[in-house]
Amino acid sequence: MPQNVRLTNLSWSELRVTWDEPDNFYGPNRGYVIKLYTSTDLDVVKDRIDVAQNHTEYRISGLEAATSYTVEVRANNGENRGPPGNATVRTSDGFPSPPTNISRQEENSHCDISWSPPAVPRGDIIGYNVHVQGHYPIDGKEIQMGEYPMKSTDSTSIRLLKSTKTEILDLLPNSVYTITVTGFTYTGEGNFSRAVNCTVPPGKPSKPESPVLPEEPKVDSTTFPLQVKPAPERNGPIGCYHVVVVKSSSTDNLPDPEMLQPDKTLEEAKNSGNDVTAYIAMALTPDTVGESTTVTVGDGRVTSCNPQHGGRKRRALTSADVYNQEYTNSPLEPGSSYTTSVRAYGPNDGEQPYFSASQYMDPVSTAGDREGIPVHLAGMIGLGVVSALLLVALVASIAVNIVQRRRQATSKSTREAKSTTVQNDAYDDTYTDTVTSRAKDDGTYCDIIDDDITKRRGPAYGTSQDGEYNTPDVGGEEGAYQTLDPRTLEPGNNEYQKLAKKRNFQQTVIPSQH
Repeated sequence: MPQNVRLTNLSWSELRVTWDEPDNFYGPNRGYVIKLYTSTDLDVVKDRIDVAQNHTEYRISGLEAATSYTVEVRANNGENRGPPGNATVRTSDGFPSPPTNISRQEENSHCDISWSPPAVPRGDIIGYNVHVQGHYPIDGKEIQMGEYPMKSTDSTSIRLLKSTKTEILDLLPNSVYTITVTGFTYTGEGNFSRAVNCTVPPGKPSKPESPVLPEEPKVDSTTFPLQVKPAPERNGPIGCYHVVVVKSSSTDNLPDPEMLQPDKTLEEAKNSGNDVTAYIAMALTPDTVGESTTVTVGDGRVTSCNPQHGGRKRRALTSADVYNQEYTNSPLEPGSSYTTSVRAYGPNDGEQPYFSASQYMDPVSTAGDREGIPVHLAGMIGLGVVSALLLVALVASIAVNIVQRRRQATSKSTREAKSTTVQNDAYDDTYTDTVTSRAKDDGTYCDIIDDDITKRRGPAYGTSQDGEYNTPDVGGEEGAYQTLDPRTLEPGNNEYQKLAKKRNFQQTVIPSQH
């Protein structure tokens, strides 16, 4: 008898038998004879398979999946066959044949699919895969989706829910589905069953894109521009678009756009007592939106989706509210922040209107305290402007102080502490102006030094050849002093102020209390 007979499962249709030589042939080695059968030795599958003397292995193919086989191996000395060495093994599960008797029962809300198990299971059927392939029309063309497994089940029936006007379920709106079923074992999935169809009418529209500001937007105190793009018509045609405006500087705490309950007008929203001021600003027909359109929020226009108006509209509880009512695009409040969401409604079928809503856009601040910029940038920009202004003021102050000290030093050495008496035209008082002591009053003192004292023109105001303006020559000194009422320095108030715009002052001294 051959020693250590073994049967190995190579696949669901192939086995390999191996063995060791017998202890004694009692004659010459003439090879081996193999027999293969199923439940009993009478159910022979393969008989008298001759194997050469120098081989101790043989492969048997063409077998059935998930079936138990027994093999016998006998040694042959040319005259006789010795006793058999036996081994038994089960082939792997295979790929099942298609499920049979598939049928469909269609209702308005669902399709029920049922079937019978495969005629040839080739192993233990673990479950079934339900495959769908959808077709939907867009712009007069039939679009085909890729086939994919929808659900798995261990039953022989399944219910597929159709999407509605308010929910997206198993089967998408506006589609015709081809449905097939396969069974699977541990080895894998079998062949497809016969196909059945299930039709889903148009329903909840696809989501529109979020509205955005156009490039280089012009935002003023009561309006801002908005770019609106259409929703895909995958789930069916669009009947109307609504632009919903929400007064808010952040979208974090706002309700989901589809759960938001906007009022029909800004006035109603203000008086509603709700935590959020939300209203429908405009309604747009699909023709108006086209591939993209730019509208102005707050421009005061009245719009409607009613064909008679050919304009735009809002979301409400009835189809009349959505498709027929007019909406006023009320001006916005200056210095306030707003966000928007676009709603896409299906065609007007006279029933409850249905829609999908885009996500909120980034809030925008109207001009006022912030000059019409996205609100998340307003604080940063405002801080930068303030910092820049403070820096400019600081630099200017330092520069004036440096020039002032230099001019004071030059004036002191030249005037040698001599006094000059001038008349105050504003208050009819006389003041003594010296280097070391200056009388204090409500007047504004301007200390004016000309580098060229030979070019003064006397009492009247005039210009020197180098373009500098001179004041009256009092006392024949290097400088002249004039006391001025502060009102004379108001912009455009008198001729002196006009000349001062071009004048190159060498020194200006302002008393600290003024």
